[in-house]
Amino acid sequence: AGHAVGLSDVEFQACKERLRPMRGAIRHLSSPRDDISEKEQLEHTKKCLLKIGDHINQCIAEYKDSAELLKKWRGNLWNFVAQFTVCEAEKLFTLYKRAAKKREALESDSAQGSSSKKKSASSLDRKDNRKRSAGFGMEFFGSKSKKSKQ
Repeated sequence: AGHAVGLSDVEFQACKERLRPMRGAIRHLSSPRDDISEKEQLEHTKKCLLKIGDHINQCIAEYKDSAELLKKWRGNLWNFVAQFTVCEAEKLFTLYKRAAKKREALESDSAQGSSSKKKSASSLDRKDNRKRSAGFGMEFFGSKSKKSKQ
């Protein structure tokens, strides 16, 4: 019935309810703003992905004792998000993990306050930015939704 690939009606409804607080962030991924620069757009998109991914992690925390259920619901929730973008669920999850890892590195650097660490992190950032420009570009989020909204 027009649901994300692999989601039953019950799973779709469960994902819809669990991700209701993320509607704004998901909406941004499906139709990004065009009144800001590409750099600002990428930063905002990254923030939305982090917000959505962090929320998904909270949603699946109840399954921490069952790797099978954890993996299933992580996939279900990312599949639900993906239906509103031009990205596959796996790509969104990969982008989220990359952004979360970078956020974690920046937080640990600022907590340590070591200038040598910051210097090495900035060279890593440059390499990461080159990779991201190939993998985190606007072409993955398009200006139109992949599927029409219901």
